[in-house]
Amino acid sequence: MKAGPWSVEVERTTGWARAIRLGGHEVGRAVYANVRDENWRTMSQRVVNHRAAQEEDRFEASWQIELDELGFSWETLVRCDGRSLTIEWIGTANQEIRTRRTGLCFLHPLELKGLPIEVAHSDGSLEGGAFPTLVEPNQPFFDIAAISHPVAGAKVRIGFAGEVFEMEDQRNWTDASFKTYCRPQSWDQPYTLAPGQKVHHGVHLEFEGELVPIDRPCVTHLTPTGRTVRIPKLGTVSAAPVHGFDFVIPPERPEDWTGAGFGRVQYAGANFVDLNRNRPAIGDFDAVAFGATPQTHAFDERSIMENVRGLVDAIESANEITAGKPVCVGPIRFQNKRVEYDFRVDREIGPAWFLATVLACAEAGADACCILEDANFRGGLREAANLLEDVREVELLDSLDPYRVVGFRIPDKGMILINMRSFATSVECHGDHELEPYEVYVC
Repeated sequence: MKAGPWSVEVERTTGWARAIRLGGHEVGRAVYANVRDENWRTMSQRVVNHRAAQEEDRFEASWQIELDELGFSWETLVRCDGRSLTIEWIGTANQEIRTRRTGLCFLHPLELKGLPIEVAHSDGSLEGGAFPTLVEPNQPFFDIAAISHPVAGAKVRIGFAGEVFEMEDQRNWTDASFKTYCRPQSWDQPYTLAPGQKVHHGVHLEFEGELVPIDRPCVTHLTPTGRTVRIPKLGTVSAAPVHGFDFVIPPERPEDWTGAGFGRVQYAGANFVDLNRNRPAIGDFDAVAFGATPQTHAFDERSIMENVRGLVDAIESANEITAGKPVCVGPIRFQNKRVEYDFRVDREIGPAWFLATVLACAEAGADACCILEDANFRGGLREAANLLEDVREVELLDSLDPYRVVGFRIPDKGMILINMRSFATSVECHGDHELEPYEVYVC
């Protein structure tokens, strides 16, 4: 939906507002409701009503959503008059509930890292700073009433209402974003919402200055960079050696990296945050390892594929922590804690996510990565793994939009293009190509 310089993608099936752009520049990755129970569980929701209206100079959309398991319902409204954009969220507890977090979340794209930021606090005071470049282990900003930062010659202001907000660096969990959320982690939790109690939050975006807009072409261009990167040692989770992999990690012992051949490997935990907040002494290890999943906070396919980019930043920050000692990543699991097995990994998204993840590890300079379990590698995933057999170096391709298409060139084998989206995508790379949803295209 578009009005003036603003555009936003509204998802009928999730109630998320995504890709909030100002003059074509992304200023918000997503705005959504986060409703967690007292054990931090995120439960299934259902959209019971959705409405959208696009006019020449304004648009409006709304969702009504039920969370039956927790007894909570809400309505989200998105309005744009061509000058500013407002998102309101009104939730209602239909019974007494215990919750860790119930409220609106705003995701800032990780590409804002290093950009200057001005934070307005609830008392009216201002704090200067920047979006962290390396992954910040703890919250970079607290008590947020509004955030301002430059965008293409102008300045965007994002105001928050209805609660006290703060920001965390979600790259700690390999998400591709910074998250401004409520309520503060320092407040008592879990807390109780009484029957009939309403929660009302809002986000208001406006800008000032001369904005320099950009066009976003429908065709994604990929060009060779001339930059060659080393494919890390590849492992998988298995009780026995697996053909085509350099090492295995025992299923019940994710900390056992002896097969990778790096000596004393310090396993930090299931996420990068475990290493970032509990840094071992340099002399205590020969290499470090941390696990990852693209589904810590969100479980939809678009978030899964976006979060491949978050893995790059986590590995680069790990390289800073280890001062040059090897960095190992894994096990990298596809599923989240809610499910024993996510069957989507057996579909078209599985091979695309696998190859994009290996490419991200190579781009960031990981020395080894352990991905999935040996039982996963059948059908399309087996074919994807075979593409990397005996491959030790690849040339990176520069993508106009790495959230849409990424690729690399294998010497003497050709180029591999990966559609990161669930819809067909046009690509220009030594010719025009039309990639099917999540297609891995060899040319």
